[in-house]
Amino acid sequence: MPAARAMPAARTVSAVRTMPAVPAVLAALTVLLTASCGADTKAADGAGTDTRAGGAASGKPAGTCELSGSTEQITARFSMLGEVVSTQWCAIDLTQDSGRVPGPSDIRLVGYFDTTAADMKALLGRSDWTFKQVPLPELPEPVVRAAGVTSSSTSAWVTSAELEKTVTREVYSGSFYVDEKANRIVFDTVNPVKADAKVEYY
Repeated sequence: MPAARAMPAARTVSAVRTMPAVPAVLAALTVLLTASCGADTKAADGAGTDTRAGGAASGKPAGTCELSGSTEQITARFSMLGEVVSTQWCAIDLTQDSGRVPGPSDIRLVGYFDTTAADMKALLGRSDWTFKQVPLPELPEPVVRAAGVTSSSTSAWVTSAELEKTVTREVYSGSFYVDEKANRIVFDTVNPVKADAKVEYY
């Protein structure tokens, strides 16, 4: 019998500006984010047979938004905006049941987190960032209820192009909306990488 060929050495994968994220990062993100969506701590650590949002094992329809209050994933991605004191978020698999050839999923990570008054003051006090008042985009209903952003809400939400560029580093799409009065930040992102992920630009 011919000798078995050696497997090629593993390569370090980096996010690239021209793509939302590379396949390895997306696969890891799918597991990490959706495993804890509406699940307990053990599920967040990767337990279960299908960790995708709307996965067959969960019995949930595609696009389901089940809220999680776990701070770990949000801190890893957005803590440059302030301490994540509390949060509610969901991870939605945008490619589940899309008929697309199996491969990395696109994950919409959407929700909000509350930070401290001091961190909010520091955030809005950045002299190199320009904030403007905007209406919130359409959000999943569970997020709307949890964040208290119904039509009767009097919150004044502001956003900043410089803030978004700093957080996303232009390797994934993401919008962030700040409510100074409530010390609250709403985020709506697709395939967000961790803040300490290595990024290379070409």
